[in-house]
Amino acid sequence: MRYVLGKPWSSEDKAYLEQQKRPPAVFNQILPAVDLIVGHQINGRIDFIASPVEQYADAEIASILTSAIKHVENINNATSDRRFQFLDGLITGIGVIENWYDTEDSIEGEIKIAQRSPWKYYLDPDFEKYDYSDAKLLYRGEWLTKDDIKRIYGKKISKQLQDPSSYANELSESTSIPTWENDPSNDYGNLSGSWMKNKTDEELYEMGYDRKQDLYRVIEEYKKVYESVDMYRDAMGNIVKEDDMLNE
Repeated sequence: MRYVLGKPWSSEDKAYLEQQKRPPAVFNQILPAVDLIVGHQINGRIDFIASPVEQYADAEIASILTSAIKHVENINNATSDRRFQFLDGLITGIGVIENWYDTEDSIEGEIKIAQRSPWKYYLDPDFEKYDYSDAKLLYRGEWLTKDDIKRIYGKKISKQLQDPSSYANELSESTSIPTWENDPSNDYGNLSGSWMKNKTDEELYEMGYDRKQDLYRVIEEYKKVYESVDMYRDAMGNIVKEDDMLNE
């Protein structure tokens, strides 16, 4: 990222050059190339269209779906977000757009589309396909306040959090540090205790707590799970799930 912004010199290298009375010159040839490629992406932008491709597909329904897609794109300003997604992918190798059904403001819910920072995501190291379709895992990290965690994940989860800055004297130095390995139920850890007394802000940050801003790092895991489903073909040639047959 710093090369794109025209800041290739590290602070150590810059100080060394200045000590020798040599200017840390910068000739940024990367940013103009990035701007050119993004310009091509903007000018060549495509729209999403629903097309009737199956034998009995309805062209009128496809037209309605196309209008619905454009409406959702417009109210979410998705064109701008997709541009920044493309820019993120160009610079970092990862561009993220999240689509979800939001019930925060309306009980009926709304379809949301938003560009996300690629620095929050940790990809499956074993994926090979460009579209990430063969991946089995995805992790997303967020820095949240305790109130945000309570609102999003519930009171039970928020009660697992402890304030690392309020050290509990009742714990001895021999107390084992709770981790996912020795206490799988403690998903969010327990950062309190006298063993935290000598931890610096940097060490706490690496452990998942920002003492300066009172934020906790929450990492969500998304795992692809395959389930076996029994399917049958009825007398009309339709494919039907066994559960659907039982419900009827």
